[in-house]
Amino acid sequence: MGVYENKGFCPLRFKLVQKFNQLISGGMPVPPDPVNTHIESLKVKSLIDDHQVPMKIYIKEDILSTERKIPIVYYLYPGGFSVELPMPNKDEVLDLGVMLVTISYRLAPENKFPKALEDSYSCLSYITAKSNKILEKHWDGRLVVYGASAGGNIATCSTLLVRDRGLGLDIICQLLACPALFYTDKGLKSQILYKDWYFHGESSIKYINDMLMRDQNDYENPYLCPLKAKSLKGLPDAYFLLGERDYFCSEGELYYEKLKESGNKAICRIYPGEHGFDISPNEVGKKAKREMFEYLKKKIEGKDK
Repeated sequence: MGVYENKGFCPLRFKLVQKFNQLISGGMPVPPDPVNTHIESLKVKSLIDDHQVPMKIYIKEDILSTERKIPIVYYLYPGGFSVELPMPNKDEVLDLGVMLVTISYRLAPENKFPKALEDSYSCLSYITAKSNKILEKHWDGRLVVYGASAGGNIATCSTLLVRDRGLGLDIICQLLACPALFYTDKGLKSQILYKDWYFHGESSIKYINDMLMRDQNDYENPYLCPLKAKSLKGLPDAYFLLGERDYFCSEGELYYEKLKESGNKAICRIYPGEHGFDISPNEVGKKAKREMFEYLKKKIEGKDK
């Protein structure tokens, strides 16, 4: 039957989903901060208004006491554009010998598209200018954009903005975990198979999307639906981590294929899991994350040729 009725949004069922979200975001313990790590909390002024975007820089203390320069992993969290879900694996990322930067982009429905995306771009501009002493001293100029679900959308659309606005940022790759790419031309395999799936079906996705949209014209905007972009040339290498039982799976595959057709390097890995399975503590989730980080390690070390 699915969480939502085929006719559209069902208030009673939405209350169940709200309770589920509370269990995930509020009821689940927030992962502890990484040990032996300096955390710099700051605010970045939005480039489109007076909003201050919260940003955190994580760097290992043993690096902070040296002159060593390292790349940045820039993380954009999942949560359906309306909830901020905590990053569960900060230690794993930092152990790769990188700085980790996280931001708290603005959430829907109070903040419609493109505010979350512009928050991300504002922070990328701040980073590019090395507007912080830690960035100035320890950043080597390379950056990885890492996003999951809604964050995956903002991640890949951020790379489009960086290219189109000529920011001059060296993004060495984009890690896209179960990205929500807003492809509305129905008929893709996973859109058909999982339209009425018990978790994350078409009606629930539409309801979440409608909280974010200003109007239906936003679906044609390439900075929300990157598959609508006129050109995908000159974009960073991409790694797709997809769940085969995810409504978004086929649009992720399609974007992967379009990137390769446009001359970009991309890898796509599909695992037997639902949407967001990569943060699950089961063996499939662990395997998917391990393989993604193996790819990332090679990128950082320049061994991916």
